[in-house]
Amino acid sequence: MLTPKEKQVLDCVRDNPMASQDAIARMLGLSRTAVAVHITNLGAKGFIRGRAYVLNEAPYVVAVGGATVDISGRPETRLRKGDSNPGTVSVSPGGVARNVAESATRLGIDCRLITVIGDDSNGDLIAGTAQRDGIDVTGVIRLAGQRTSTYVSVFDERGQLGAGISDMEIMEQLDAERLREQEASLRNASALFVDANLNEQALAYLFDRFSDKTIIADPVSVAKAPRLTAFLSRIDILKPTLDEAGALLGRRLRGRQQAGSAARALLERGVGKVFISLGAHGVFAADQSTAERVPVRPATNIASVSGAGDALVAGLIFGSLNDRSTLEMAELANNVARITLESTTASGSAGALKRLTDTFKGEAYRHA
Repeated sequence: MLTPKEKQVLDCVRDNPMASQDAIARMLGLSRTAVAVHITNLGAKGFIRGRAYVLNEAPYVVAVGGATVDISGRPETRLRKGDSNPGTVSVSPGGVARNVAESATRLGIDCRLITVIGDDSNGDLIAGTAQRDGIDVTGVIRLAGQRTSTYVSVFDERGQLGAGISDMEIMEQLDAERLREQEASLRNASALFVDANLNEQALAYLFDRFSDKTIIADPVSVAKAPRLTAFLSRIDILKPTLDEAGALLGRRLRGRQQAGSAARALLERGVGKVFISLGAHGVFAADQSTAERVPVRPATNIASVSGAGDALVAGLIFGSLNDRSTLEMAELANNVARITLESTTASGSAGALKRLTDTFKGEAYRHA
């Protein structure tokens, strides 16, 4: 991660790559020696290169939102509510934005994560695994005395979510002021992903300040979906579940047969492209000229449904960056989600995802 002073120096370099170290020192009130040290560190960390401080800015995506530690339990046999169930308990990094960043990175996308974590062991887990997975964690902000977001889930014997409890109070600390400190990274991104774990103030800053960017959004849950309602006209790609789509529209949707009408209603409110996740039934994909359910090949040996929706989003981002049609984006996203469902480890899915994206980039890949 960058230190506060390194971030200040990098911002100066972004504004004027030809600025001398003396000039940067005067602007920041630092000694020339201190600036030289920061420049050296920025070079070592890969942010600048060359004598003219050429910025190392290949295309990248920024994911802004939640990062949690997921604690999940699954029974050995049928889940008995109100009783202790023998089974397995796992602890892993999660959170919508973090999961999207991880899945996007596995697809070969340079992805940067902006989130907040506490100075606790759970924060260590999130930061450490993100770096290991190749996610740029420059924008991961550690807050002293705060506890990292935690999500506790209980699955049934089929791997379906039975209940979950989310402790994400720390996300209120990711406000517009802290996001403003990350403005250089946000400004130079090819696209932004945002989730509704962000509060309205943070969302307003992102949608107002970066309206020229491609913005992909996930409502996260029925409870948090309404936070996006005021910004629908500024969302380029929206991925809700059917229930979340209903929450955005202020009405209950009673079955997947209503996905088409819900998608049309969201388009009428200004969304660019809508992808309503229908679980095992695939995705209903729609834009101004397309409206179709794109089925998915059934997954075998499902490890867990956790993270599949976030992998779906990563597939949509990949398709968008490669300028593919709405239906092609949906088909790819379905397959990314299916591979994630079937995978118990990151390494297990890497080869399958590489083959998938290589095929997707080829001219032969077309929605049938």
